[in-house]
Amino acid sequence: MDTKLNKINNTQATLIITLTPDDYKANFTKNIKEYAQKSNMKGFRSNSPLLRNLIQKRHGKEILKETILQQAQKEIAKYIQEKKLQTLGTIELDPDKEINWEPTTTISLTYPLDIVPPFTIDLNKKQKIESYTITSIDQETIKEETEKLQKIYGTTTEGQTTQPKDIIYGKIKDSQENTRSIRLPLADQLLKEIDLRNKKVSQQISWPAEKAKKIQKEHFPNLIAQGDFLLTIEKIVRYVPAPLDQSLFDKALGKNQVKNLKEFTEKIKHYLLNQNQRKADELLIDSIKTHLLNNVAITIPEKYEKERAIISWDLIMKNLAETHTIKIGTQEIIKEIGQYHQKQLIYMGIPPTEKNITDRIAEDLKDPKQGLFNQIHATLLQQEVLQLIKEKIQIEKQEISAKQLLTKIKESTPSVQQS
Repeated sequence: MDTKLNKINNTQATLIITLTPDDYKANFTKNIKEYAQKSNMKGFRSNSPLLRNLIQKRHGKEILKETILQQAQKEIAKYIQEKKLQTLGTIELDPDKEINWEPTTTISLTYPLDIVPPFTIDLNKKQKIESYTITSIDQETIKEETEKLQKIYGTTTEGQTTQPKDIIYGKIKDSQENTRSIRLPLADQLLKEIDLRNKKVSQQISWPAEKAKKIQKEHFPNLIAQGDFLLTIEKIVRYVPAPLDQSLFDKALGKNQVKNLKEFTEKIKHYLLNQNQRKADELLIDSIKTHLLNNVAITIPEKYEKERAIISWDLIMKNLAETHTIKIGTQEIIKEIGQYHQKQLIYMGIPPTEKNITDRIAEDLKDPKQGLFNQIHATLLQQEVLQLIKEKIQIEKQEISAKQLLTKIKESTPSVQQS
């Protein structure tokens, strides 16, 4: 078997695998025998030479093709590993090359390859990235979270006249007599386009064409924004916030977790600190990714340009994992899978017994390259690679408020340089 790489340019090549009859004859004969044993053809013994000859005559080309393609796939994987080629996409046989699938001929297979040229990653303490610890939450944010909980655990009532923040139920008709039922929250943005305050149940409101066009796409995509809209109000629903009492505290946090408003507010503050710290940690990860994507020169085939950031980050992770011998063990992945299923079972109200967790793990292990196994492997690998990067570069820690973090997040829109 002869394998040859023909480079077209930095990112494209063809891999040509040539097999003589001596290369594939043994496997072809073996596959003919296996096919004969499984055929159960009447009038023939499974090990009969006559049966094998008949099968080769009828199905020889298909079996030969399958045999050679299997050998070729193994050779491709071996060649790529030995030559340390970084390829993208699925490696498939060139459909434009005609092949004579005869068991006495030398067969040449051509595989187009998309290649990423070798690249280097420099990590050092001169590279600085900011990391944030959230130390305070402003009173306005605490108030907003409190009001959100009051709304979640509150009640609703029907009103006769609309007020801001009400929800209108009714029907809306366009100039073509198309009608649809609507549920319309009276958000500030909507009220700027059309005044729906102090409107009553059963009242009909006409919306001028120019106003209708502004809101049609977002709120009524199935209606035609030509001419006026006519809204008929059928019901007005108003949220009544839950009072700040023990009943709300128990519903929101669990029975007897807090005993008064001060403790309740402190719990909310603690929750918001943790929530914003997770956002700060995510911002650090995004900053690390953006830094490397902007500073590691990776050339990828043009057809993958729209996916450059995702592909480049995957290549960077793979490069660092190989360079620093980072490996994720199967048992570590299985442990994470087990914990995942335990949480899922609890969420579904099913007792998480050892058997039903083991059964779910076994199902995930049937095809490790797909599904949950692969997802957890990728997550754990990224965690290890990010930890390595944090150790190699300089992480400058700062203490900031949640409000300052929000500003940092708005300013941190990633800008990936194109190489």
